[in-house]
Amino acid sequence: MGIKPLLRITAVLVILVGSLVLYRTPPLNTGTISEHTGVASEYLKTKGQIISYLSHLSEDTVLVERIADAVLVEASEQGVPPGVTVAIMAHENGSLTPDGVSTAGAVGLMQVMPLHVPIEECGLLTTKDLSNVEINICAGVHIFVEKLERCNDSTKCALLAYNGCIVTNEPFRTCYNYPTKVEENLLDFLSEA
Repeated sequence: MGIKPLLRITAVLVILVGSLVLYRTPPLNTGTISEHTGVASEYLKTKGQIISYLSHLSEDTVLVERIADAVLVEASEQGVPPGVTVAIMAHENGSLTPDGVSTAGAVGLMQVMPLHVPIEECGLLTTKDLSNVEINICAGVHIFVEKLERCNDSTKCALLAYNGCIVTNEPFRTCYNYPTKVEENLLDFLSEA
């Protein structure tokens, strides 16, 4: 994925909820110390915000910190703001159960359907690996980015598609609330700042 799709994704998400930050670290051999310090400071602030938000969903501090780290890695690598990933996760798996399986067969924190997994990108060896925090978040974010590109950068369409609500480009009536619920989660997350 080149820089143009990343910028388009960021622009769409900024329009959705306001000012969101792309976490791109300058290479260590470039930039100034203050640039690197600013990135590190922003990273720690955002990690604290994620931990604060997720602590409302789980008392397992080790799990919450592990999730925060994985979300920030994917924010940096895939260009999806951390709050968006956290908002989807909070709706998909509100109890933060890494090995949770839905009645439809979706697995883990991001409730990834095994048939949609981007195997090469996330280091997945078997579908059992979907209960791994880092692999599941990687897969979920990859799937969301793919849906966003397929939906011509329409965040609402991408969220409906992520939730499995798109059939021949028409959302099922029961799925219409999904984007609204994710946006509510995102607004709650942003209020943790």
